[in-house]
Amino acid sequence: MSEEKTEQKKPSIEEIEKRFQQMEEYYKKQIPFLKMQLEYEDLVTLIQESRTRRAMAMMREAQIMIGSSSEDRENNKKPDMIQPEEGVPKESVIRKLKPTI
Repeated sequence: MSEEKTEQKKPSIEEIEKRFQQMEEYYKKQIPFLKMQLEYEDLVTLIQESRTRRAMAMMREAQIMIGSSSEDRENNKKPDMIQPEEGVPKESVIRKLKPTI
């Protein structure tokens, strides 16, 4: 069996320069599309941030509307909170979760 060695042909300087020019042309053609994509992504991000801020504002408004009941205000207790037993630090208060419907 004879083994044939395949040698890779090294590109000439002219071929390398030609390839670089082709790459440069390709990238220059892509720039307008990339700028449009950047603008699109920025707008989508702004919309998502606005939606998040709106949802957070709605949650705050709902929490304010719920408020605390008059009984809790009279007893000076926080609503939906388990009051600590005597001798238990206040940091260990556990919040009750309301049942879901």
